[in-house]
Amino acid sequence: MKTHSSLQKRRVAVSNGDALVRPRSHRRGFALIVTLTLMILLTILAVGLLTLSSVSLRASGQADAVQVARANARMSLMLAIGDLQKQMGPDPRISVPADQRTAAADGGKSSAAVGRSYWTGVYRAWPSTVTTRPAPEFLSWLVSGQSANVSNVATVDTAPSVADDIELVGTGTVGQTDLARVSAPAL
Repeated sequence: MKTHSSLQKRRVAVSNGDALVRPRSHRRGFALIVTLTLMILLTILAVGLLTLSSVSLRASGQADAVQVARANARMSLMLAIGDLQKQMGPDPRISVPADQRTAAADGGKSSAAVGRSYWTGVYRAWPSTVTTRPAPEFLSWLVSGQSANVSNVATVDTAPSVADDIELVGTGTVGQTDLARVSAPAL
């Protein structure tokens, strides 16, 4: 047990500047260091959370854009399938690639222009009871565009111009030649 006199000696030692004063001053400095360290850690945590929230905002914005793009692609696909069913739906229809059109009756070189040789045309078939083959009746090209261009059989023979057509597959995309360029009439 401590007595009253030992407490007085300790107080005297503290006031005289003995070795007992030093541990107390170390404790005060330690509290300052701990406080500063905690403030730095809280600042780093706040900056990290701010960065995380900005990254998640960007990711959610990008996810929205991807969702809109997928919805647009799905709608375009449904429209294209609907048009294909409208044009090719009935049985007496024939589809023919544009590069099989020839200028000469002997089956010479294709009359389709570069960039339009990959188009597919729809023709009405003739009845099986016909003894001589009639001239094929052209219906439409299976491309998007104005109905005047799409329903004209000669559209495929004219070379596409940059102002009138939309390039679907560019030069060098699938090969090194200009034959790889595919375009469609602009709307």
